[in-house]
Amino acid sequence: MTGPSGTEGGCGHRHAAWEARLARTVADHQPQGAGFGNTADPVLAMLHPVAAETDLPDLQDGFALRDQLVRLATEVERADALASARDSEGARQVYEVEARHAVRELVEIVGRGGWPRSALVGNAGTAAALTIASHADRDQQVLLLPALRTTVRNGGAPETHQVRLEAMIAAALGASLDDLDLLLDTWATAGAAA
Repeated sequence: MTGPSGTEGGCGHRHAAWEARLARTVADHQPQGAGFGNTADPVLAMLHPVAAETDLPDLQDGFALRDQLVRLATEVERADALASARDSEGARQVYEVEARHAVRELVEIVGRGGWPRSALVGNAGTAAALTIASHADRDQQVLLLPALRTTVRNGGAPETHQVRLEAMIAAALGASLDDLDLLLDTWATAGAAA
């Protein structure tokens, strides 16, 4: 009779045999050669050798970045709601400080690695990045737009995020979305000439 622990009837032996077979399989399939010598996870290398060698996003960094973006967006939104509700100069100043800080952080993040991709920061992180960008001034939004467009083009963020940021910029410029690219080109050319 076998018990749940597998101590009788050979069940424990089968488990040990399975572990030994798995260890041999991993050892037999351990990639050799210069390109695979420092693979940290031999099981990952066995299951997917390309994944073991590819520079995949670090999930811990992605979680931390998502948390940072969500925290910044929440703080800005809270300060904005408080400033609107209280209609006081102090609340407005708190909002402006929070907004400047959040936008500065987003610009730095985008400068280091492009617009945050949903594969790295999830939908909450990409939505938070857009929320932060909505509190940026027009010049900062124009600065962030090419990174967002690239990320959308590569499937890293929803197209609706690009459309929303473009709509904010168009409204700030007093233009329609149809004329936005022409205005941005003209504006960039005029800025470069100055």
